Amino acid sequence: MVPWFREQALQLKRQARRSERNGRRHKAECLAEMRLQHKTYKNYLDASKTESINETIDDFRNNQRPLFNAISHLIGNRKSNPLPECSSNTELANDFANFFYDKGDKIRKDMDDHEIYRPPQLDVPQFTEFPVSRNRQYLSSYRMPNQQQASWIQFRLHVYW
Repeated sequence: MVPWFREQALQLKRQARRSERNGRRHKAECLAEMRLQHKTYKNYLDASKTESINETIDDFRNNQRPLFNAISHLIGNRKSNPLPECSSNTELANDFANFFYDKGDKIRKDMDDHEIYRPPQLDVPQFTEFPVSRNRQYLSSYRMPNQQQASWIQFRLHVYW
């Protein structure tokens, strides 16, 4: 039994149930009384629960560990291992990595098979298709930076990094 469910709450609950039974027999005449009884019971239970929780917190106000344990117990947290069972940590890590690796493959396959998605057809030449003479031209026009340019590059890199 929970600590906030006291004798008064039990009596109010019995009265609410009694008014429910009367409401079934007499329908409309007892409807207002039934609502009042349920509202009274609910309000008392809420106030009693709040008072009980505040008392529990006040009991452990100066000691954090029992306070956190009490709060954990009140909200229903149980210490349990959320990870799937496995024989070793390495196996668990490998299963985790394989899940995401396979997930990427599955998404790519689903996109390829999907009727709406069509990868764009781009006409981009491969690196080997560039003429060698053009590559030589680019490389021959490259000059090493002088000291002033190197200092400026170093300063800009330092500012951004």
